Amino acid sequence: TSASTKKEAAYLFCQWAVSPAMGARLLQAGAGVPFRKSVLEDPKVREGVTMPPSWLDAVVGSGNISRLALPVIIPVTEFRDIYGVALTNMIAGADPADELKKATEQFQPVLDRSEQG
Repeated sequence: TSASTKKEAAYLFCQWAVSPAMGARLLQAGAGVPFRKSVLEDPKVREGVTMPPSWLDAVVGSGNISRLALPVIIPVTEFRDIYGVALTNMIAGADPADELKKATEQFQPVLDRSEQG
């Protein structure tokens, strides 16, 4: 902001936070998704990912279709209910891929209606 007395430090921090090295560390630790597509496509970075291969595939796939904003989910209670059941089932030992597929199929019509306004 204009009131900041440490603009250069803030700028340098932002450069560090979105750097390829930090993106690689973030991805490899399973702590999030890097800002740079080049990090997702780097074979050396991908070799060091500690998460299951299906997680990495999902992250890379979502990067290809990502938007700068999340969808507006007006019926958030329905979202929580549907995905909450899936999470509870996974904790109880159900297959994550099956549970998330079912939850997505159940919620997609709700999301579609929500995005139409």
